[in-house]
Amino acid sequence: MDNNHESNEVTANNEHEVVEYRAEEKKSVWQFALRQERFESEEKEFISSRVVKDAGLRDGEGVVLDAGSSCMAVWQQLKESIKRSSTLLDVYTNSFQILRDWEVSSRQSPSISATDVHILGTKLDSAHQAFFGDIAENLLKPANFEPSVIVLGTSGIRFDPNEGLLFGYHAGIQERAFKQLLMQVKTKKRFILASASKVGFTGAHRFDVLSLQDLDLSAPLILVSTHPKQEEDDDIKRRFDESFRMAKTPKMKDLFLRNRGTDCTVDFQWILLDPVSGQEVDRIRITNRENQAVGFSAHNDDSKNVAGIKTQSSY
Repeated sequence: MDNNHESNEVTANNEHEVVEYRAEEKKSVWQFALRQERFESEEKEFISSRVVKDAGLRDGEGVVLDAGSSCMAVWQQLKESIKRSSTLLDVYTNSFQILRDWEVSSRQSPSISATDVHILGTKLDSAHQAFFGDIAENLLKPANFEPSVIVLGTSGIRFDPNEGLLFGYHAGIQERAFKQLLMQVKTKKRFILASASKVGFTGAHRFDVLSLQDLDLSAPLILVSTHPKQEEDDDIKRRFDESFRMAKTPKMKDLFLRNRGTDCTVDFQWILLDPVSGQEVDRIRITNRENQAVGFSAHNDDSKNVAGIKTQSSY
């Protein structure tokens, strides 16, 4: 009898410890998500503001927002735009952060309440605050939904003339499949968001965007990033400069244009923003569109000297 009582106490204690552990784990996840939102928050605000401006979403159009703090910043900008103009948008996302914010904001704003938010996933990855699952592929079929804009976050992006346009991710196979799906869905504009610290470094998990089967190049593919700050770590500056140099090489241009055929239009743009003012200081463009020079073109203005950032003409 005593042994049974002791065994029950041990079991109860173990269960209590498991509950405490899970509560602590959940708290840790939320704290990490909050830290990510605050990390490089000014740069993310500049990037998201530019994306929302260039997206030019109109009443009745749809947008797909990836999970992550950078796309959360885009949602915040979109939310303010919706409040000002009462624009009705269809928002599809796999972000738990966006879903949670939409639920709270809907109780405070009729315009946000009228905004439809659809979740692209059935299983929550709490560590990455993202939903995943096969449902996304069905929901994003042209017969069900045609987004005007798709916005992707990344853990890193690198230009490699030998390997291609390398896109980093860190949540495993499910995230990889979701990112690749967002590269394949038909749209009018596709944005990739990356602060300066993410340029030139992809980590252990990555895929080549340009090698994707069924990659959709019918719409402009636009990378929006900030330049490194002057006080930035030297390694970050070095990686960024290397990617900037590689993006302009003829070999990189060939990777974008290879085997695309005469009917396929390619329009890749890399918009670089000043990390202090948020103004555009540079742009790289690789395109075969008729109204543009075939291949590489660069935007610059020799008169620009924004917050001490070098423009294209300085490289």
